Amino acid sequence: MDISKVTPLVRSWLGRGVNLPLAGPVVIECLYSMENWRKVLTPTSNNSREGDGCGSGITSAGYVATLLTNTLRPIALSSELTKQEFLAQMVGSNLRWETLGIFFVAAARAAYDTSYFPPLRIGDLASSLFALGYHEKIERCNPNVPPFVIELRKACFSRIYTADKGLAVFLGRPPRIVKDYCHFQIPKVHDGWIEEEAGDVQIAQSEPINYNTDTRCVARFSFLKEEVLQLLRRKNMTNVTRNISDFRHKVEALWQDLPSHFRLNSSLRDCQQSPFEQDFLAHIRLDYLHNLFLLGLVSQQPISEPNDELLKVAIEMLSIVVEVILLRDQLVNSGTCLIWKVAQYGLPAAGVISLALLKANAESDVFLHSRSKMIQDLSVLVAETRTGAWIQAGEPNFALFTRATGTIQTMLDSLLAARSSAEEAQTTNDAPLEVWEPYSNHQLWDFEMEFWSNLAEHPTLLA
Repeated sequence: MDISKVTPLVRSWLGRGVNLPLAGPVVIECLYSMENWRKVLTPTSNNSREGDGCGSGITSAGYVATLLTNTLRPIALSSELTKQEFLAQMVGSNLRWETLGIFFVAAARAAYDTSYFPPLRIGDLASSLFALGYHEKIERCNPNVPPFVIELRKACFSRIYTADKGLAVFLGRPPRIVKDYCHFQIPKVHDGWIEEEAGDVQIAQSEPINYNTDTRCVARFSFLKEEVLQLLRRKNMTNVTRNISDFRHKVEALWQDLPSHFRLNSSLRDCQQSPFEQDFLAHIRLDYLHNLFLLGLVSQQPISEPNDELLKVAIEMLSIVVEVILLRDQLVNSGTCLIWKVAQYGLPAAGVISLALLKANAESDVFLHSRSKMIQDLSVLVAETRTGAWIQAGEPNFALFTRATGTIQTMLDSLLAARSSAEEAQTTNDAPLEVWEPYSNHQLWDFEMEFWSNLAEHPTLLA
């Protein structure tokens, strides 16, 4: 591999204001070392050199031996260690294989901006988290570790915990990391790793928007999301109903507790923030709405007839996702890629909206006033997906998006098709008496492939 062709890609990527959420400082420090790796790596022995007509040079085996020697050298940690002293043990003449691994992860993200991980990888991460003890009180378990490393480990716990909850909802499976067995902890605002330690000037300023902020916010929403998932599993609906209002107040309180510059209260088009900050605002708003959406599913019986409260949340979720798709070239990844936003938030919202359009409840104020908006957003989602504007064959969840948009297109064709009054009357008279239910064989919160397959069998679409 020609490193000289990779480093400009990473430098350009960093110039857009994006980085790896956890290892960002390592990537920045490593970039110079990778650009000058032949100069900074010193051979460990004379056997690493070879002669030629132009003088002596270092063999590839010599570079490998140097990297291996550096890698086998333990990283020294102490409570007084500074961030720069810590990084100096991994870059320059101390370049290690792990550092190269982080750099090439950054290069892969720069070439293909997605944070998709197969479910098996999340399982491996969960096992590693427990093995390393990151689920315990980190300060107590690591008395001789510098503060910024403690905050970094808290950030690792927060992001793995958040990813586990996201996949649990998306796949309709139980979470692997349960808060009852963890000491829930999030990094400080000024963690000393992503954001430098707070000085007098920083204390007076508002909390910045960066990857550490994204980690803190989504972890707090994920903590509530786990409690909502527990409600979804309860059999006694009487007890569940008593708790729904309390949980909704918790979600609203968490949203209001966020600094005002973290809250998206207008269209993304009207925001004047940087591309990173706009993507962050959309992500946090979607995560907040997703909690309300899951609460709506708990109280919704049957799901084939969405009530106004659930439908209102779904409409806003889909509207934001569609706007993110349309503005994708003006945004940068602040923590979750576009594919995940559509899969986690857009498809569930589109599913509920599709059910509402098929039900066509004339007594619903939300439905009557938002019908054209719902059809418009669904049409944009279908068009942008099926034309390959933002996702192509072979990318994560392409088959799911293809199946979902195919079903939505069939529904839109059915809704917009011109039919005579006689046909309308016949359809009404011939409508089946049994209640059609899309969740007969899977989890209530699962809007994956089976949901869309069942939706395609709706009597209206079959007709």
